[in-house]
Amino acid sequence: MSVKIFKIDTLKIKLVLDDLKIDKSYEKIKDNNIDFKPSMIDKELGKELYFTRDFLLSPTNLSKAGFDNNAKTHRQVLSSKSKMQDFLTYMDKNKEKTEGEREAKKKEKLEDIVKNLVKERKAYEDTQIIDKLNEEFSTIKNELTKKGFESADTKEKSGYNNDKQKINVSVETLKKLKKTVSSDDFERNEIIKEFDICIKLKDKYRINSETLDFFNQLKELYNTPESLNALHEATDDLSDADKYLINKDLNNKIKKNTKEITEIKDDSTDNSNKNNLYDEKNVNFIKETFFKSNENINISPNTFVIYSSDYPGNNYNLEAYNKPKQEIAKDDRENKEGKQNLSGNVYQITINIKLIDSKEKLSKVEYAKIGCSERGKRIEKEAFELFGISFNLLQNTNMYNPLAVYEKITRTDQERKKEERIKKREKENNRILQEEAKEEEVKAAVRRKKRLKEQAKEGEEDNSINGGAIKRRTKRRTKRRTKRRTKRKTKRKTKH
Repeated sequence: MSVKIFKIDTLKIKLVLDDLKIDKSYEKIKDNNIDFKPSMIDKELGKELYFTRDFLLSPTNLSKAGFDNNAKTHRQVLSSKSKMQDFLTYMDKNKEKTEGEREAKKKEKLEDIVKNLVKERKAYEDTQIIDKLNEEFSTIKNELTKKGFESADTKEKSGYNNDKQKINVSVETLKKLKKTVSSDDFERNEIIKEFDICIKLKDKYRINSETLDFFNQLKELYNTPESLNALHEATDDLSDADKYLINKDLNNKIKKNTKEITEIKDDSTDNSNKNNLYDEKNVNFIKETFFKSNENINISPNTFVIYSSDYPGNNYNLEAYNKPKQEIAKDDRENKEGKQNLSGNVYQITINIKLIDSKEKLSKVEYAKIGCSERGKRIEKEAFELFGISFNLLQNTNMYNPLAVYEKITRTDQERKKEERIKKREKENNRILQEEAKEEEVKAAVRRKKRLKEQAKEGEEDNSINGGAIKRRTKRRTKRRTKRRTKRKTKRKTKH
């Protein structure tokens, strides 16, 4: 059973501190955009947030896919490529098909049936032609054999035998062609060549002259695809050649299935907004999962508490993400290296967020004041749009200070960048020291190897010197011993 592997989409979220703007200006405040990473909510989570537009992200669907129904597990699924792959696989396998999808599936099945029937009809036509040519070649061969027996002319007999040999070759060719009628390797032009040989022999020896026109028509019809297509639709005034190639049963099946295909409604217009079907619910699910009120969020090195989160203008805006040059270069390198890329589309969205310093201890009254402030702003805005007046309903709380949060983030951000530069320098220094240590080790190994080689050479020289002395001494002893023996033998001989 095949397993479908999905290319998983990624969602980039820009967090913007709410309630901050430059007076009398539409200029955006610098450093007010924070690139969100799931690890800001939970250190165990990854850096990427995964997304889908094809299926509904909901606690119910995640539970059906085998995941626990709690915020921690939901965050793990949304920040893990493998778990998101499991979720998408389950949803695709168990998705309920719409009426349009069922009709499209039926249409696809019928188109496959028609395609196979057309292929079968073509194989039928090829087989009919081959059988007819074999039959005619057999008749011609028998006639040539008969003529050979009756003829007394050697030259004439030789001509009959040569043509019979041609027929044997043609029959072998047709036998091979018949085995390939259902494959893509079938050579239609070879059939036309055999047609020419058959017609030429029939005309040469006047064999079955009454069927010569039939074979010429059959060849013309078979060699012209337009004529064959018109033949399948024709019902009246059919020649013998037409009738020979027509398969009414197959034609009726093709017409029936083609008619059913045309009756199926094209549901492509109904699914034109399929991608937008789950967008809002899925984005809201992600927002509720990661940016719920009273959740801690770590914007290193500080920790804040999320008071509220919303979309700019209370409307989500899911856009395509334009990758920076570094990410594009990385993708190009991976493509050149032949690595499998399972990353899908990348989208981005902006979320306005209200943060409170986690060191501040907010009472229920303070939270109530902030809540009243939020509701007051909405009422003020709607009242001013409707009546052009203000009710002065806003209540301020000293505990919620977006400017202080912004300053803390930007100040610590500068400090963090300074620390990163220091760490980078230290890392570079460590790298240089390690490289120098490695170089020293290599040089020491080379020196050690050289010393050992020199010692080995000196040992060989010593051995050669001592060995030579022993050899010379042994030679002298042997020489003296031999001389003494010879002298004794000579002395004994002189006595006798």
